[in-house]
Amino acid sequence: MNDLKNVLKKRYGWTEQEVKDKAFQLSYLSGISAQQVCDSENFFSKRYGFTHNDFCCLIKRRPAILCYTEERLIQTQDFFFQALQIGCDDFAKIIFRKPMILSYNKQLLKQRIDFYCKYFNLSHNAFGKLFKIQPSLISLDERLIIQRADYLKSKIGFNKEGIRKAFILMPSLLCIGSHRIDEKIDFYSRHLDLTNEEVKKCVRSKPGLMSMNESTIKDKTNFFKDKFGFINSDIGKMEKVIPSLLCYSSENLWEKCVFCMQELSFSEKEFGKVIKRAPSILGLSQQTLQNKIDFFTSELKITKEKLGKLLLISPKLMTLNEESIKRKIDFYIRTFNFTKEEAARIIVEYPVILSLNEDSVVEKKQSISEIGLNKECILKNPTILSAPASSLKIKYMMFFLAFQRSDFLNLRWYMQSEKKTWARLKYLEKKQGNFKPANVIVNKTKFTNKYGIDNDELLAKYPLSQEDIDQISNSFYAYANKDEQLKQE
Repeated sequence: MNDLKNVLKKRYGWTEQEVKDKAFQLSYLSGISAQQVCDSENFFSKRYGFTHNDFCCLIKRRPAILCYTEERLIQTQDFFFQALQIGCDDFAKIIFRKPMILSYNKQLLKQRIDFYCKYFNLSHNAFGKLFKIQPSLISLDERLIIQRADYLKSKIGFNKEGIRKAFILMPSLLCIGSHRIDEKIDFYSRHLDLTNEEVKKCVRSKPGLMSMNESTIKDKTNFFKDKFGFINSDIGKMEKVIPSLLCYSSENLWEKCVFCMQELSFSEKEFGKVIKRAPSILGLSQQTLQNKIDFFTSELKITKEKLGKLLLISPKLMTLNEESIKRKIDFYIRTFNFTKEEAARIIVEYPVILSLNEDSVVEKKQSISEIGLNKECILKNPTILSAPASSLKIKYMMFFLAFQRSDFLNLRWYMQSEKKTWARLKYLEKKQGNFKPANVIVNKTKFTNKYGIDNDELLAKYPLSQEDIDQISNSFYAYANKDEQLKQE
């Protein structure tokens, strides 16, 4: 025994305290000689490429390895190759990380591997890949695996397929105890100003959030605070949009930020505004960002300076798929008989139209045609395409009859309900006769303060009836027909 202790201290750098701490484990190795220890090191060096320091670390963590015969070690290695297709190099990495694996018998190993494969519906090769990432999985018994999976389902809200996908994305998830999971959720909630349910939703999308420690999370949030002046709630809102946000390294994030700021002439403050509204930009690789910039500059003929200004208005433009944009351009060309340049122009001026449902746009186009407006009207004011299709026509008729103008005004006219617009028009006609369109679409508080009548009272006093709608339509078309006759004469 003294011979073993001496070689451990002299050759492998054990301190007297380490020998005392491992006394119980070393008591089982009393028959091991100094030569056997050296032979064991030679075996690990030749077969697995372990350095002297590697072997020192290995036997400190698992002294029992010294009593394992070469035959047993080779049999264990062969088992993992046959069962999980794990080669010699990977096996070496696994036993260095989790040397206790060498103490399990083949029957127990097979039982646990088969259980994982059945419970998570995995092939042996698929589980082998996860095992290489997280060797500790083999130390969990079936009862504990079921217990932790059930806890994740009840606590986080995973369904059966969700827990399977989460396990594949982050195999270490099952190595985290329930108490630690609770702590992580509470920390994210407090630190990012999110509800527990919002945190759980993020975890379901990005299980890797559970592997991060509090210090790392704070470092990531401090990055956004220091660079862009964000507060915790800002970062929390971004995290809800892109749950992987805090999983990126600060260096990786900053490289993307610097690239965008240099390419598009953003200041840090300006780019902060962009990513706050469209944090998914930070999920794109630098090459993808470059491809998107090239697309806008070459395909849509937008200068980098102009693109930067557009992104300040509509930052989500940078996250759209290039092929999707091309399809939208083709759609607007077909629907409104635009040229490619015209379609590209309205997309640049009003990027929101890229997100509009095509069936809804076709319906609006029908309404626009019925009231006699042409494509020039859309080119002049594309915001009209965001208006609700069901009421677009009646709102335009109200505007035309009230002001004898065919220009579209602004989107707020078409987003305001027709009932409110009608009530305000009737009230202002009686109250002051002459007024501007802007008076009709001010917000509710300003209208009440200025005219002394609240919204409910206004709607009750001037309701929009079907008879009124019919009268508006008849008056509009009568005026339009008269105008057409005068043009023909």
